[in-house]
Amino acid sequence: MVWGASRTRPQGTGCSSWSRPPSLMEKSFIVDLSACQTAEHLAAALGIHADLLAALASSDIAPYYRRHAIPKRSSHRKGQARVVFEPATEELRQVHKTINRRLSAYASHRDPSFPPECCYGFVRKRSTLENADQHKGNPLLLRVDIADFFPSIPQPRVADVLMSIGLKLECAHVLSRVLCFNGALVPGLSASPLVANLACRSLDARLLSLAAETGATYTRYADDMTFSGDAVPTLAQVARALEAEGFSVAEKKYRLTKRGQAHFVTGLSIQDILRPHVPKKMKRRLRQELYYSAKYSIEDHLLRCGKKLGEGVNRLDGMVRYVSHIERGTRFDFRLTWERLQARDDVVPSVGSDYGKERRAYFAAVDETIFEARGKRFIAVAFALYEDEKPVDAAVNETRDAYLADAFAPGKKGDIVKRGLHYADTHPLLKAKFIERLPTIPMRVLVGIAELASESGEEKAATYLRAFRWGFANICGRADRGKLALRVEDAPFIVKADVEKAVVQVYELRKVANIPRPAVLPDVVFVGKECAAISLPDFMLGVLGTYVKEYGGNQTESGAASVALVQFERLRDRFTLIHDVDTGRYYSRRTPFHADSLDDRSKRVPSALRSNRET
Repeated sequence: MVWGASRTRPQGTGCSSWSRPPSLMEKSFIVDLSACQTAEHLAAALGIHADLLAALASSDIAPYYRRHAIPKRSSHRKGQARVVFEPATEELRQVHKTINRRLSAYASHRDPSFPPECCYGFVRKRSTLENADQHKGNPLLLRVDIADFFPSIPQPRVADVLMSIGLKLECAHVLSRVLCFNGALVPGLSASPLVANLACRSLDARLLSLAAETGATYTRYADDMTFSGDAVPTLAQVARALEAEGFSVAEKKYRLTKRGQAHFVTGLSIQDILRPHVPKKMKRRLRQELYYSAKYSIEDHLLRCGKKLGEGVNRLDGMVRYVSHIERGTRFDFRLTWERLQARDDVVPSVGSDYGKERRAYFAAVDETIFEARGKRFIAVAFALYEDEKPVDAAVNETRDAYLADAFAPGKKGDIVKRGLHYADTHPLLKAKFIERLPTIPMRVLVGIAELASESGEEKAATYLRAFRWGFANICGRADRGKLALRVEDAPFIVKADVEKAVVQVYELRKVANIPRPAVLPDVVFVGKECAAISLPDFMLGVLGTYVKEYGGNQTESGAASVALVQFERLRDRFTLIHDVDTGRYYSRRTPFHADSLDDRSKRVPSALRSNRET
């Protein structure tokens, strides 16, 4: 594992600078994939069970993914479809997200110039708006698409790309097989866009050089390449550059336009020299819909259009957000109008419960801890959500039994026999072994954190309940239409009747609002430390609390990471969501949690808004 300095992206064409606030500045933790010598090493570095990695890299991968054929919208491509794959289970989806996050951080560490400034697709902090902005007001515009973008990147090329950023031969071939189907990269998996952008590094360099010869601006958004300026390369020149890199021009998906013609880049008009704009047709349509929604009501307008209320509100909300973001500060910024209409008609965008979803069994082990950081005391409540009890029990029992059977193992074995695997009771060597096992257990962990105002039992109970309510509401959405069983570890300050009442209240509220929830009221069982599943949230909270308390962002003089930081980073991808209940802040893959994330307590969310978020 490697320390990489936190990077502030340089200013330049199409690239906004990024940095964390000074108070939260912390060096980035990089998993050094180049250190992996074998597939087993790679599985450990990615936090995947070695058997699962081997299965995903095998030729028989059909059971692990769903295939979708999405019809193409273009009139001249009627009847054609784009094939997209998605993981068949939530656990596989999490595995691919982990691969994407760790590979992305590692790639940027190995190649600080990646992604290049001309690349806008699938890059955080860059969008279609920033892409179009690079071409605004230019007189000539050449747009060219790459044919069959993802499938045109074969598996051997993916392996070469991975080796070019330092992966060893065996690891590169294994990972390339995980990312490719039928010998080529496919859309739909989390890491596919990242790998495609890595594969296009030499193409981007070639096309930037070609653009420079004519003084043109070049950008690429996925397979959509754009040249603009007073002069642009010819289509033949671009086609030759693509062929040299193993790509080809998509048939009928290229166009050269002049100022005064339809000048569009990634769906936005670039006629204006000041800023890109949403197409007039879309703005007229949205303004008309909002007019009729104001004249009658949102529900009446949607009924007249033959639309369902929930779907129609979500569609309008999405259009308003998109148009208002692009047209911010103009007369087409409809956010305030839309908010007033929603308040008048008492409607809000929502995701309805998926009644067609297969009913599955879900389990959530719930534990709490109290930790101190920088003079403040916090209660953290963790929900470990999983669907199969067998791998959970096996992971806990195998780790425990191997330790007890080792005649030379240090520590108090009697405590483990009586109380099971628990963070506070285990010897550091046993603790490290189970922490190494945790990333391979199919689970998702959500944590709600709230600051303790006092040490009274009443305050602890109330603070615990606030964090519990938020976590349970979130778990309800993830266990939609399934059967959910809660195993809650008892504690002296927990009032069982209040917890059971909170479960009923949250569930009934979601039922009335028709938002995702289990098929029936979840079972709640209070358990002791002897319950094997409680080891999951117990250890996750132990690692999180130690990381915050010891401020794992610090480095030793030699540059080595602290044990607390390494253990937290090993488990980071199992923390699906961490929520600061007091301030309303959410931490996930997109907004990572850091050891000092709880330091600033100044920005608090009003209690009414907090209550809405919890439910």
